Amino acid sequence: WLVVTDTTYDITVYPNPTDGVLQVRFNSTSSQAIDIRVMNMVGQQLIGDSMNNFSGAFQKSYDLSSLPSGVYLFQIATEKGSRTERVIVQR
Repeated sequence: WLVVTDTTYDITVYPNPTDGVLQVRFNSTSSQAIDIRVMNMVGQQLIGDSMNNFSGAFQKSYDLSSLPSGVYLFQIATEKGSRTERVIVQR
């Protein structure tokens, strides 16, 4: 699990490792641009979401079942910084 807590947002990403579906939840207490990316290990974006002026609760499932087993980078970037974690797709 990836859990990031600060005064702007709380992020939970699970399960890790995953067999295909990755759950993402966070709350943003201030309106800001947010980018979510799943990338391969060379930085090529495979899945992405962008939101402008987002605030409030966010919950979404990302289907990674089309990706081969391996290690990927999951990144959430806001105006205040970014967080990148490794996500393992395992079957």
